[in-house]
Amino acid sequence: MNKEKTKKLAFAAVAVVMAGSMMFSLAACTPTDNGDNGNNGNNEYGPDLVPVTPGEGVYGGGSVDTSGLEEYTLDTSHLNAGLVPNFDENGKLSYTAGTEIVVNMGNQNKDNPQSITYNSNSIIGTITLPDGKEYEAGDLKPAWAAAQEELNVKFTDQFQNLSSNEQLTTPIQGNTLGNYNLVSASSAVMTQNTQYLLNLSDYLDYMPNYKAFLDANPAIAFSLTSDPATGAMYYAPYFDGMNDIEKYSLAEQTWISAILNATDAEIEAETTTFAAQGTAKGLTTTSASATSYMGQTGSYTVDTTALTGSSIVDGVVNYDAALAAAQSASAELGQAISAAKGSAYTGTSGNIVDIMNDVINSTNGAVTGGQLIKILQEYIDVTYTVGGTAYTDRADVFNSISALWDVDLLVAISRCAVSSPSILGATSDQLVNIYGIAGRQATTQRRQDLVAFAGELYGVRGMESRIEYTYIDVQGNLRDARQNADSYNLVANLGNLSAEGLIYRGSANVNSARDFTGPSPLFMHDYSQTQTTTGFKDDEYNVSPILTPVSKWDMGENGEHETVMRFTESWRSVKNSGFCVPIESVRNKPEVLSATLAFIDYLFSNDGQLVMTYGPQSTNGDTNPNGWWYADEATGVELEDVAEQTTAVSSDGEHYIQAEQWQIKSEYEGQYFVFNNTVYEGMVDYSRAIPSITTDNETLFSGGTVNGVKLNDNTTNTLPAAAYNYTNYARHLLGTTLPLGNKDQGFEYQCTSPCALAGAAVVSQAVANGTIQHVKMTLDEGDTLWYLIAPTSFALDNDQQSIINGAEQTDISGAYFYNSSSNNYVTNIYIDLVFYGFDTSKDICGSATLGKIRENGAAFVSFLNGEGLATRINTYSDAWQQTAIYFQIW
Repeated sequence: MNKEKTKKLAFAAVAVVMAGSMMFSLAACTPTDNGDNGNNGNNEYGPDLVPVTPGEGVYGGGSVDTSGLEEYTLDTSHLNAGLVPNFDENGKLSYTAGTEIVVNMGNQNKDNPQSITYNSNSIIGTITLPDGKEYEAGDLKPAWAAAQEELNVKFTDQFQNLSSNEQLTTPIQGNTLGNYNLVSASSAVMTQNTQYLLNLSDYLDYMPNYKAFLDANPAIAFSLTSDPATGAMYYAPYFDGMNDIEKYSLAEQTWISAILNATDAEIEAETTTFAAQGTAKGLTTTSASATSYMGQTGSYTVDTTALTGSSIVDGVVNYDAALAAAQSASAELGQAISAAKGSAYTGTSGNIVDIMNDVINSTNGAVTGGQLIKILQEYIDVTYTVGGTAYTDRADVFNSISALWDVDLLVAISRCAVSSPSILGATSDQLVNIYGIAGRQATTQRRQDLVAFAGELYGVRGMESRIEYTYIDVQGNLRDARQNADSYNLVANLGNLSAEGLIYRGSANVNSARDFTGPSPLFMHDYSQTQTTTGFKDDEYNVSPILTPVSKWDMGENGEHETVMRFTESWRSVKNSGFCVPIESVRNKPEVLSATLAFIDYLFSNDGQLVMTYGPQSTNGDTNPNGWWYADEATGVELEDVAEQTTAVSSDGEHYIQAEQWQIKSEYEGQYFVFNNTVYEGMVDYSRAIPSITTDNETLFSGGTVNGVKLNDNTTNTLPAAAYNYTNYARHLLGTTLPLGNKDQGFEYQCTSPCALAGAAVVSQAVANGTIQHVKMTLDEGDTLWYLIAPTSFALDNDQQSIINGAEQTDISGAYFYNSSSNNYVTNIYIDLVFYGFDTSKDICGSATLGKIRENGAAFVSFLNGEGLATRINTYSDAWQQTAIYFQIW
């Protein structure tokens, strides 16, 4: 949802096409002797980049300067016989009304598969949904029915309810792949089976909306290109939102405020000790384990946003000021320390973690939560300033647009939280369930969120990559965190927090419980909508996004971690699944081929994105709705003044392709949106106008009854438990968020609790003004290639794929770095380090057959390289190098 405000630079627009293949071109770099790392001087590390040609409309594509270009004339000479689509007299894809498109697409579910139609486990009999229409098993879901009507085709559901890998491989093995025109699958499997799939890059010039979308977002092609020798793309992408933060730092802001603004009376009444909370969890916490990270003396400065406005000011963390106050008998911080430990602080560090360590060790853990809170309060008052001024509300150090929190402050407030049950509204017998950090559930996939969080806390790249642990360095080379000893050493720091009882490592499912009947964390790293739904039902609940933590990042790859900033790798981009067109399903079927290509193009058009996100529009507005969303038509506004037609440059670089649809110009996105070439005044999310979901739509989502139907209540229907769960709601009821197209975030925005929206708006502002940095699909002026988002998949040739699938790689891809959504208590090496640090008495992943946890990062790298890690990374790196050469990154 966030629009980047700085001037965008991108990899040069589509320039060259050979035999129908598409080629994005980056300005090539010639090594020089000018001392700038072999590049030609535009910035320190990256190549010279040229301005993006297409517009920056939120729906993709945009206006193109067509001066000097001719309107495109179709040329099919490069297409293989039997694979030429039909066109009408205007050069548009043409097919007979009602042409059938057979769809084998969806998400596997044993009891309730998610496909384009309702099944007998979804609906028994007939039910009436929020659009006022009756549905029964076998009916198309609303979004697909609307697309079918708009395109004048006939969709037939043939979803086989297989996994994303088997969805393609099973029909290949059974010689039935030609029965389906569209198939969803994982990107890896599609890339491995390109001989069976249509090369979509041959047809880009006949799909102007899709072409314009790729032109405007060139780095997407890195993930879609299956053959870097030709630029061939054999599948189309799925985006669960794009160019926005994906997973947030989530915090229980009410608890943060309760701790940092606790009164002296509340502090004195809190007598639970740090040791007692450890005992409750079966741990020995009579001494401290956590270590400081950000610094001990001196200070650091980071850009932050002023509390009173949008200006960027200096946020300063001054360890020297803290040290002086901690050692002073007359300073309130020094007095708080003396009161807690019985003597003055004589340490040499001004870091809160070291100060608390001294107190905990001096008292054998007998320091109370109240005493730790008092120390933390006084520490914040003397250490943190924003624009030269201390915080008036200490909770703003975490909760506000001016937040300056880092991992050391997280450790400190987590120690306070786990030792202060009464201040959080809990009882002493609930200590066992209070934690600083927890993952959502006990699955490896959700525990991997703890590893991703560690990456942001300690400045480690590759912990939240699009594929495994890969990332791009400043030179444009592929790197992998698993070959970086620093990554193990820093992630292991969280093991020290686990030893103190600050990180939950048990087996129960965790969903930020506020009643303390289950693990109740102060912090999580997760999606906003799905983890804040209690905010719909509890006005006091305030789990909400906060700013990404400040950390020290190693941009130079030299182990120095010299760059202090907020940075996240969690950025919405190409998912690791998508969809493809089997060749045999369209060979010698020009009308089917034309209809299928028209649907793909529709998915990436302005109207197609709206329909395949929100479902059909209500022509009756919000009263007696016959659709799922509505908006008021703008009055006194001319389409030509505020919108433009989607236009793309043809693959020969000499022509332009123009779609019939219009989309809003970027300067009007905060006021209007366009649908069916009509201008509407939409509701505004963070920065743009979007459709409003109908009241009945929102009521059903929020657990209410609409037309006699209530979700999560099988007495009125058999629809799935989708109340408050946006993804389930969209997939099961509307047929959207299936693995195709580009989902608009506006619908999810309207299905997010008010508390989470407030926090996300703060984060959005920080992203927009640059105080939170992130990986990018389009680089800004001055960015190095370190900011370039890594591909979601690699274009592996047969030999490379054989290596990755080989027996040597079984433990690397499986046991050592296992990642699964199955509900089990399996870990991987990084999760081991989060839980146990370098405890060499523990088995790797809890399995004696895998050996013991190693003593440090270097030992892990050496061990894993011998197990096949080096081979794996070199294989990926070779594949990336070929892609990078093709796109002229170097």
